[in-house]
Amino acid sequence: MLKPVTDFIRKHIDAPFLVMARAAMAFCWKTFAVVPPALQHVVMAAAGGIGVIASGAFAVSAGEPGFSSFLLLAGVVYGGLGVWLYLLASRKPWNAATYKQAVASALEDRQGRLRTRVSGLFIGILMCVASFSLAKSGQTGEAKLPLLMALLFLTMTLSEYCRAAEPPNPDDGDTFARTAPSRS
Repeated sequence: MLKPVTDFIRKHIDAPFLVMARAAMAFCWKTFAVVPPALQHVVMAAAGGIGVIASGAFAVSAGEPGFSSFLLLAGVVYGGLGVWLYLLASRKPWNAATYKQAVASALEDRQGRLRTRVSGLFIGILMCVASFSLAKSGQTGEAKLPLLMALLFLTMTLSEYCRAAEPPNPDDGDTFARTAPSRS
């Protein structure tokens, strides 16, 4: 009974985002030599940065030191974890063996985590709508929290899409060093 709905979500919502995540990974690999599995950790660090920036905004505008301290701590921990995981993942060589492992992991994530990706995307969009509705009604102070939550949900969802997208081939765009040919 839900198969047509799931197929519709896979084809028209999930697949375009997976294509965009794959293109982003390929761009980062070709341009900056960022190892594709490490890109999701860059997104985690960006989400942590958003938390740190938002904590400053809440501390200055709302005068809520408890909430802004919590956001600062959460942003530093989440961003720091993203940077640490990025440094660990970027040390691994991007060759045929790691490419095969990443493809298998992406296939498993693509099939098993559809609900997580779509739920995060849906909640992020709903939070944006709630924030803009509050701002339009003149409650700009209350509109900041849903906007922050939307940004965090959407960056975490982007990280999930980076995990589920098929990574680019190691031979595509490696301008620094080719460790092993992957097309054999």
